[in-house]
Amino acid sequence: MIRTNTTKTNSRNIIYSYLYQINTPLTKQQIMLDLGLSLPTVTNNINQMIKEGLLKQGIDEESKVAIGRKPRAISINEEASFAIGIDISQSHVTFVVTTLLGELKSTQIRDFEFENTTSYYTQLMQFAYRFIQLSEIEFQKVIGIGISLPGIISTNPNTIVFSPELGIENELIPKSFNKYLFPVFFESKVNTGGKYEIGLRNIDSKNLLFLSLEDYVECSFFVNNQLYTGNDGKGMQIGKTYLSKEGNIDEFGKKGTVQSYLSTKALLSSVTDDMSKFTKLYIEKDDKVLKQIEIYVNNLVRLLANLIYSLNCDIVIGSELSIFLIDYEKIINKKVFEITGIDTNNIRISKYPKRSSAIGVTYHFINEFISQI
Repeated sequence: MIRTNTTKTNSRNIIYSYLYQINTPLTKQQIMLDLGLSLPTVTNNINQMIKEGLLKQGIDEESKVAIGRKPRAISINEEASFAIGIDISQSHVTFVVTTLLGELKSTQIRDFEFENTTSYYTQLMQFAYRFIQLSEIEFQKVIGIGISLPGIISTNPNTIVFSPELGIENELIPKSFNKYLFPVFFESKVNTGGKYEIGLRNIDSKNLLFLSLEDYVECSFFVNNQLYTGNDGKGMQIGKTYLSKEGNIDEFGKKGTVQSYLSTKALLSSVTDDMSKFTKLYIEKDDKVLKQIEIYVNNLVRLLANLIYSLNCDIVIGSELSIFLIDYEKIINKKVFEITGIDTNNIRISKYPKRSSAIGVTYHFINEFISQI
């Protein structure tokens, strides 16, 4: 469930936001008691929102009544509107449709080589429109299109500050997006991946680090559900920190960095430079690949132990390389415990390693939609 923080004080928004946050069908009487509102106020607002399609009602099956009809239970109509998420990578694009509850309704991955041109973005939006049609979503129900990109993104104005994967630095995102059918929002891929995880898992501690393992190692850090951006808005650039004084050399000529030990290149280098071939060998349980993953896991554990010591938070590992770590989740937690002595089992692998960023970027429009009810 996505957490929402609304500044509105009208009863309509209070009722909708409350039902959204608990995501459980309630009777009008329960809502009245929980929110301290009068029954006429609750009834009038609920009836109006049902009429508008924002809420739905059904039978409260858990209600115990001796005679007569069971009361009606009210809940969010999660398909009243939809948000579109797009995740851009160098070689492909991931599209998703999410409901108002942030649940995945439809997805598509399309091979599409990135080019830093207006024509690329134009074609991207054409693909998005076609995807909406194939997903059988009415255009008038789409509240916006969120786009996640690898690297550091500034939203005022929309600028790709630095994206080594896309080969871009200090580049304004084309203003031509203003002419499209839906509002468009851009955000850093690692931030949206983290927002997806903290929204989906509803972690009680509210403190989470999302570790993105791809060509470039990145992370997003959330403190009390709020994204930590640092003094310059760049957050935590974990790939540039060090695991050793010597050792591997990364793409920037630095020795012993996290990037040099945990990037895609670091995982594949001793086997092949082709991800498809590596994945095929992994599925076939190739000894050389499994040995390389063991080495990778041990290096990852060193980083995770440092993070547990210093941040004492939940950690979710996601993005492309995390698919090779699914079977190692318990092993990773055990090894980190052996180093730190902190027995929390709070390190997890993402549920949607290739889609979390695309889903997470839709939350911008979902939260915006809720705040305007």
